[in-house]
Amino acid sequence: MKEVGIYRKLQPAVSICPHKLSVMKNLLPLCIIIFALVSCKSTKRAYEKGDYEKAVRNSIDRLRSNPDNKKSRETLELAYPAFVDYMEERIVTFKLGSNVYKWERVVDSYAILNQLYDEIQRSPGARRVIVDPKNYRSEYEEAVAQAAAVRYTLVSQALEEGRKGNRQKAKEAFNHFERSLEFRPYYRDAEQMAMEAREYATGCVDVEYIPMHSRTLS
Repeated sequence: MKEVGIYRKLQPAVSICPHKLSVMKNLLPLCIIIFALVSCKSTKRAYEKGDYEKAVRNSIDRLRSNPDNKKSRETLELAYPAFVDYMEERIVTFKLGSNVYKWERVVDSYAILNQLYDEIQRSPGARRVIVDPKNYRSEYEEAVAQAAAVRYTLVSQALEEGRKGNRQKAKEAFNHFERSLEFRPYYRDAEQMAMEAREYATGCVDVEYIPMHSRTLS
């Protein structure tokens, strides 16, 4: 039997015209410039619309790649103090409010402010603009303690009803305990009360392993 050789036809390599390649190289810097201009306008527009947080974050990001960007420096210099003032007023409003979960909102607000503090510290260009950014670590810790205390009280109150045979309240007590883990794990005897609530709520809650995460800063 005659052997038949199988040959594969090679496709010619795709080549790019030198002229087209030159055009592409020339267009790249232009595209970068256009992107930078659009980014700067977007950041300034955010500030003008009162979206101070977005303006601050965009300015910090821009200054990381270009520490001498004039527009980003000017926007950050205006937007950061404006955002801090806005958040501080918002926090005061939360504290004076009657919402039972107000301290959790305060915690979230301080967390955002501390995050921006860290972002500025990690950006040499931003640090040259905001020389003394505000650190709210101690205020954050105080708010966390208050939020944990509120959840503990809610666990205790709901458990009292659970002991009287109210399974729904027993379930609520356990749910409050789960939420409290975000703030202070093992807060006082909250875990013991939660286990008691689970017993009263048998058939109403499915208990799984609960990871003990905390909102407390290390």
